[in-house]
Amino acid sequence: MQMSSKKMWVLGAAVAAAINLLPISGVSFQSSAVGAPAYEDVVGQINEIDRQILEAEGRFAKQTAGMNKGGRQYKQLQAEQEQSLKQLRNQKAKLREQAENARKQQGAGAVAGKLENNAEAIANEKKRHAEALKRMPAGSAAAQNENQRFEDRMRELTTRRADLKEDVAAVKEVRQSTEAFKKDVSQMNKAIAGEKERHAKAMKFLPANSLAAQEEQRAHEQKLRQIQDGYETAGDKREMTIAKVSGGKAVDGELDNINTQIANEKARHDRRMAQVMNGSAAAAEENRLYAENMARLSGRQAELQNAAAGSRYSAEQKFALKRQLDELDQAIAAENDRFQRRLNDIDAGSEIERLERQRHATALADLNNRKAVVVAQINGTGPAQASGQ
Repeated sequence: MQMSSKKMWVLGAAVAAAINLLPISGVSFQSSAVGAPAYEDVVGQINEIDRQILEAEGRFAKQTAGMNKGGRQYKQLQAEQEQSLKQLRNQKAKLREQAENARKQQGAGAVAGKLENNAEAIANEKKRHAEALKRMPAGSAAAQNENQRFEDRMRELTTRRADLKEDVAAVKEVRQSTEAFKKDVSQMNKAIAGEKERHAKAMKFLPANSLAAQEEQRAHEQKLRQIQDGYETAGDKREMTIAKVSGGKAVDGELDNINTQIANEKARHDRRMAQVMNGSAAAAEENRLYAENMARLSGRQAELQNAAAGSRYSAEQKFALKRQLDELDQAIAAENDRFQRRLNDIDAGSEIERLERQRHATALADLNNRKAVVVAQINGTGPAQASGQ
């Protein structure tokens, strides 16, 4: 069915623009800006920046392993890391804005308008059919042909109506997710500003480079990490919602066509069986042909449904992997903080210090190895996700 095959980009465009959609990898949308980069190209650039951020965080963790956080070398590396991440995140924000502007002229109204037009088309078709039958003798060949034409047209329109209702529900779900995301971001921005203000006041009353100042700095950094993790979690939830809504978009058009072919084949079979005698050779041949066609169409239908379900499952799996990555980052930061506090309590050069450094190196290596596995899984180059990892 020609109109249903367009559902792939109609839903994407409607879900995207009017609700401030952030780009999600693997979802295709049609850009409305003349001369603007393709949406897929922008998504590819965003994914590349995400990869660079992960690599930068990994390098920083290795470079600063075992360093004193109050030392000059650590502070220099930390400043360079923050500057690098700031540049990458600014680039990512610009790309997201670019993708959003490309679809600014389309929105949820496009889908709602098509649903209204479809309802009007159904009413007009019923009216046309009733008027046509008035001019035809009951039971005539012309009346039978008109009834067949009406059934085919109504089947097409009702299938399209079901598709459009799904689109409207999808737009509503993503809009709600977007509103929740904006609320979370606003709250976390206030929390970050409040924490920075509290930290600045606290540092005014602590001697520079004292143990109390170092402990306050560690507590401040830990609090900022917790807030940032909340921001990432909110963003990941929203992206998972959009990915699930858009899951299987690449096969939706073909799946609609298969469903239409199945309905048409059933209608054709019923009409043919009404024309032949039960138990005749013609009836047997028609039943054989019908079974063969339905087996082929049903098999393809199952393949497409599994592909769409797999796409939605992948979105949930990626969200779970990102949560694992956040938990490992928190564990690495906590281990480094614990190590620095422990060094402040033991004598330099002692056997206890040697054992503590050995323990810290082993724990950090294990956490970094686990993080590398999760990063590889997110990038699609690692083994399948292990439960409980």
